Amino acid sequence: MKPENKLLALILLGNSILFSVAYFALAKYFPIYIVYLAVGAVLTVIFVVYNRGFVGKGLTPDRMSDSMTLEEKQKFIDDCAARMHRSRWMITVIFPIILAFCLDMMYLFLLPMLEGMFQ
Repeated sequence: MKPENKLLALILLGNSILFSVAYFALAKYFPIYIVYLAVGAVLTVIFVVYNRGFVGKGLTPDRMSDSMTLEEKQKFIDDCAARMHRSRWMITVIFPIILAFCLDMMYLFLLPMLEGMFQ
């Protein structure tokens, strides 16, 4: 694994722990899920829009419009790859928010069901 990817993995793990602990700690005082939902939704929309809806994923010059020159096609493909690389940091925030919601759903629904099974 590349050192850059190791760093992103550590940031992802740290953010996951931090966001989950903060979610459950702050949920007792005010509805933190609204903040997490808003931040997660906004970041997800920004991520998709910034990456042009992932239109450049797996794109080759022969699948592009004939009205573009070969240089324009290559520039577009390189720009899509660069955008995806520059926006990877957003994943380190989006995934921990999703994980916090998943843990909350397990706490709300799965835990009572398991407690009921063993009574």
